Amino acid sequence: MTNEEINDVLAKRQGWERNGPYWRKGGAYSLVSPNYCQDLNETHRVWRSLSHTQKKQFEIELYRIIIGDADYNRNDDGMKITNASAKERAMALIKTLNLQ
Repeated sequence: MTNEEINDVLAKRQGWERNGPYWRKGGAYSLVSPNYCQDLNETHRVWRSLSHTQKKQFEIELYRIIIGDADYNRNDDGMKITNASAKERAMALIKTLNLQ
């Protein structure tokens, strides 16, 4: 998925609607959807909306994106997950929420 596709999918999931050239949510309007691929604050807003079970699935999906499906845990894995980019987190959110 492109950054624009990722941003659009997550924006719609978060209640944003495309209204002609604008994005609208409640009384707010924007020319672009929120930038989930570059803004950790935006990805965190989506993460906060997840259920406890979804948060656990998100951790699994993020681990798969960063580390892979390895069945072992190296000492540096935690640092890699902590430093995951906004795009990596957005991709994990899409997989967690089955939005592809």
